[in-house]
Amino acid sequence: NSEALLYLIRHYYHQDNYEKTLKLTALGHLSSNTFVKQEAKNIENSIKEKRLYISMEKVNLPHENLLTSVAYRNIEQMFVKVFKLSKDEQITFNQLSHHNYDALQYLNKMKPLKSLDFKLPKANDHKEHTTELSLESHDIGQYIFLFSSNKDFDRESFYKEVTISNLSYLQKDKRLLILHRKSGAPLEGVKVILTNHKNEVLTKQ
Repeated sequence: NSEALLYLIRHYYHQDNYEKTLKLTALGHLSSNTFVKQEAKNIENSIKEKRLYISMEKVNLPHENLLTSVAYRNIEQMFVKVFKLSKDEQITFNQLSHHNYDALQYLNKMKPLKSLDFKLPKANDHKEHTTELSLESHDIGQYIFLFSSNKDFDRESFYKEVTISNLSYLQKDKRLLILHRKSGAPLEGVKVILTNHKNEVLTKQ
C-alpha cells in the first residue's frame, strides 16, 4: 500500500541507497495518494539536485599552481571565469557584493582575464564526491573566480575572491610584522595602507 511504499522510500533514502530509492519513487509517482506522490517527487528532486562547493585559500603565492578542492554532486563539468579587476571596478564590485545577484550580473557583463572548464570524474550514484583541481598560476594582484556548473553562468553561479601575494603578516596589539609568505622571513621598509570595503584609505604606516 501507499504507506508501506513511502516507508521504504524514506528508509532507503536515509540509507543513501539512491538507486533503490529512485526505483521506489517511480512507483510513488503512480500512487493515488497525493501526499505519497508529492513526497516521492520531493525526495527524487533532492537526490537529483546539482551541488557544487569550492574550497580554496584566500591568499596564494604568485606563479604557483592555485589548487582548489571541489565537492560536487550530479555534475559532470565545471566552468570558471577569472577576473582581475581595476581599482575602480573593485570599488563597484564591493558595493554590489552585498547583493549576490547584482554582483553576478556585474561580473557576467565583464570580459574575463581567462576562462577555464573542467570535466569532473564521472559518478552516477547521485552522491557527493571530491576532487582537487589547479586553477593555473597567476601574477600578483586581486582576483575573482566565478564558478558554475553550466556555461551560461546563471544565478546559481558563485564567486570566490582571492589575493595573489608574496606577503603575509602577524599582528600583535597595534603592531604588524610583515613576512615573506613562502620563506617566513621578516621584511623591512614595507608600506602598509589600511582601507575599508570601499577602498577608502584609513591610515598609512
